[in-house]
Amino acid sequence: MACLAPRSIAKILVLITAIDAKAQSDPPKPPPKVETRQLQMAAGKARLDKKVDAKNAKVGDPVTAKLMEDIQCADGVLLPKDATLSGRVVEVQPSENKGDSRLVLTFDELVPKGKPPIRVKVTLLGLSSPPVQGPDLVTGKREIDLEGLPTAASTTRRGPGGVGSKNAPPGTSRVPIASPPATHDQPSHVGGELKDSSVPGVELNSSIQEPNSGTLTSKGKNAQLPLWTQMRIAIIALPPDAVIK
Repeated sequence: MACLAPRSIAKILVLITAIDAKAQSDPPKPPPKVETRQLQMAAGKARLDKKVDAKNAKVGDPVTAKLMEDIQCADGVLLPKDATLSGRVVEVQPSENKGDSRLVLTFDELVPKGKPPIRVKVTLLGLSSPPVQGPDLVTGKREIDLEGLPTAASTTRRGPGGVGSKNAPPGTSRVPIASPPATHDQPSHVGGELKDSSVPGVELNSSIQEPNSGTLTSKGKNAQLPLWTQMRIAIIALPPDAVIK
């Protein structure tokens, strides 16, 4: 299943091996044909389902996220909104005595609702802090926050121009301000190691050539991603026998 995205951001090489099941019991034959293809990764966004913290994370702990939008591939493959990205912690180094910490994550499966799982390769391109809880700026309804998240009735945003702020310009309404939509196909994301992160104290390093999705580091404390952290991702659906080079 190739994922040739119109909004592509990077290319990877995959080896696709066709193996005849019957041939495995027959006399030795020439090696199976190996096809080399260059495939493009598609850009998208996902939202973390639960907090991840180097303080108590263990290798093998599951990590999941939901796609925040449909990702349409040029060959007709649709990676649907709300499908679950499934992954795990592959390396963890907690902070000790105010030392640095490190978390390595891998997402390698996408599970659409009511459909079989899809093998994927995912690279993290950027991290954004969860949206501020408060009235939805589009609908004005208090019970629903941006992205459809339920809000806490007592939560207000404090800061320049926000509810409860003394620094709002005269004559302006003091309405909670949500973070602007994150872009996820900027040229700076391709070919570099250090990626964008607005999560306080967390640096993200990643590369499409690496088998893992991304490495999180924090200086002097435990690296952590809060619940509903938004992740900008590069993703590709892989054929079952594909080997990434």
